[in-house]
Amino acid sequence: MKKIILSVAAVFAFGFANAQEEVKEAKGFGFSKGNIMVEGNLGFSTGKSTDSFGGTDTEETKTSSFNFNPKAGYFLTDKIAVGVELNLASGKTEVTDMTVTPNVTNEGKTNSFGAGVFARYYFLDLGQRFKTYAEAGLGFGSQKWETNGTETRKDSNFGLGIDLGMNYFVTEKMAIN
Repeated sequence: MKKIILSVAAVFAFGFANAQEEVKEAKGFGFSKGNIMVEGNLGFSTGKSTDSFGGTDTEETKTSSFNFNPKAGYFLTDKIAVGVELNLASGKTEVTDMTVTPNVTNEGKTNSFGAGVFARYYFLDLGQRFKTYAEAGLGFGSQKWETNGTETRKDSNFGLGIDLGMNYFVTEKMAIN
């Protein structure tokens, strides 16, 4: 009886171990049809510089900028994704003329908005974790400039872009671009 129980237990254990291995092999690194990808970037910068002439400060410039660029796509196949992206940015520059008394400060601000669509094709796997892609995008944008609180200029643009890139998969479904 012990031999039968041990034999049945061994068969179940082997079957369970074999099933686990098959599941592990079926996964792998990369995207699959029906997956959704989300990526983007967020940035902030600030700076300050002072110009001098003959040992005397003449001008001080302070800058700051912020940008947020989210992107989302849907995989039509294991290698082709289509999606949308947004581009939001804001910047500020203050220039102070220190050669006059009292000092005079001029302030400039910019605000930008853009949106677009893209198509991405993964064409080469470099090992399990590295996947290369080519991407084409189409978008539009607008930008507004203000100087000392007065609107000075507005622009609109339209663009087409081509990009090559690579993903490194940290986990089976999460990658660094």
